[in-house]
Amino acid sequence: MWPLSRLSHGSQAVRASLAVGYQGPHPEAQRLFRLLGLLEAPDFATWPAAALLGMPYAEAEDLMEELADIRLLEVAGRDPTGQTRYRLHDLTRAYARECGEQRDSEDERAAALRRVLSAWLTLTRQAHVRLCGGDYRLPRPTSPSWAAAVDVAGRHVLPDPLGWADAERAGIVAAVRQCAALGAHEIGWELAAAGLHLFETRGHHDEWRITHEIALPAARAAGDVRGQAHMLNGLGRMYFSQGRLEHAISYTRRAMRLAHDIGDVRAREFTRIVLGEIELARGDLPAAEMCFTQAMDGLGTLGFPMGIAYARLGLATARLARHDLTDADHLLGQALAAYRDAFDTVGQARVLLASAEVRRRQRRFGEAIAMLTDAAATYQAIASPYRYGVALRALAEVHREAGDLSSAIETWERCLKTLTALNAPEANEVAALLRRHAPGRHTGDRTVTAAGSGSAEAFRAS
Repeated sequence: MWPLSRLSHGSQAVRASLAVGYQGPHPEAQRLFRLLGLLEAPDFATWPAAALLGMPYAEAEDLMEELADIRLLEVAGRDPTGQTRYRLHDLTRAYARECGEQRDSEDERAAALRRVLSAWLTLTRQAHVRLCGGDYRLPRPTSPSWAAAVDVAGRHVLPDPLGWADAERAGIVAAVRQCAALGAHEIGWELAAAGLHLFETRGHHDEWRITHEIALPAARAAGDVRGQAHMLNGLGRMYFSQGRLEHAISYTRRAMRLAHDIGDVRAREFTRIVLGEIELARGDLPAAEMCFTQAMDGLGTLGFPMGIAYARLGLATARLARHDLTDADHLLGQALAAYRDAFDTVGQARVLLASAEVRRRQRRFGEAIAMLTDAAATYQAIASPYRYGVALRALAEVHREAGDLSSAIETWERCLKTLTALNAPEANEVAALLRRHAPGRHTGDRTVTAAGSGSAEAFRAS
């Protein structure tokens, strides 16, 4: 960003106008204006103001409104959680930073920035916990939490964690980048890890990748092996979700080695589960089963039921690939009970997808339809469109096998609409199914590609 002193004559006139506005508000509002200039997020709600100032949310809200009234802040609208969002024009941000450099010490500015970065981490963790029913998927925190988070989380995060994450997507990326620049590498990689499942659920692969690729070298430069292991694992999961299996296995194996080197059993075994998923997608069933079984044993020594449930789901999918329906059903039942105990609706939906495949193969079509309907409803409720499309496709297939072609066609149409909106390659395959079974139906300008279905792919998609 260019300093105001180096801008054009016209911009200097803007500077003079900003200076007049800056002299008007309460001194605390002036201080807030200076500190808001530190943020690199393109827009923000009120809670970052409370964190920057270290004051209660309600007081910060009044100061934000005061700055908006005199047009030092622009109102950018409302986000999905109902919060008013604000932005600073580039020239306004430059002026705020200039004022801050003149009035606030470097230590004061750094402390304020660390508070707001910690707030981003705390709220992102709470969004994850709400979505997943617990923090068992997250690394144990080492960074300080934001003490004032309870009020903000209760009002804006917990009612709609994915809506909050959508509103904060760009802010989370900017915060991770600022952590790296500030030397706050632990906050940075923990924030990237906390955002992973939120980004994964929505299919926001760019944010997922960028945050991890920023945090990984920052952790490496600081000699933080634990942070490196978690970021490598996250990147491995990202490549796996995109079907780039060779990249996925390379990153995941590196993550496992680092977790093993530092004796982090929990991280090592969670990473081993991801490795098992990759091996399953590659078609190496013995390697996949070994990974899941070892992970179950390792997590069992920690007394970690949710980790065991995750491994059981993987092993059940491997058993499905071997057509061992009895063992698969038993493992899935155990996993489903654990996810229900934790109120993890996403975990339950993943189990239901696999359980429905067991019922389909047993020709228990009514039970399969009920399970897939529940899974699709869960994915629709949390606005996870890709997974919703996957559930609809499986549901249509069960309707077809059950002899209800009318319901199958209607479900394929819903599935095609969802996947086409995402530009997902599977839309081509669904369009081909509609052309085959309902040639008079409109399927859009879809080009048929080779289908790639099977237990491993279904597990990856779930």
